[in-house]
Amino acid sequence: MKIKKALILHKKSVYSNYFLSKKSSVRHRFAFIPSENRSRLQKVHKQHNETIRIIEECLKDHKIVYRKSTRGRAVDYSPFDLIITVGGDGTFLEGA
Repeated sequence: MKIKKALILHKKSVYSNYFLSKKSSVRHRFAFIPSENRSRLQKVHKQHNETIRIIEECLKDHKIVYRKSTRGRAVDYSPFDLIITVGGDGTFLEGA
């Protein structure tokens, strides 16, 4: 079977949810988190986004049409030949 259309189902990183989102009520508290924890959150966020970027690059290289969606949204999975999850158990289970 040839894969024609893929979905990248991903979670938002903790850093993105709590410290980049303008809707976050704790956004202003980032400066009060110990520096080693801030660094770790930023590093994980960067790795998460890099993973998504690499997947997108691979799909483009193979000329596979894809769509990205964050978890927790209503998605019709039926048009997709492949679902790629980037996150944890919850993201995987949602895609399954």
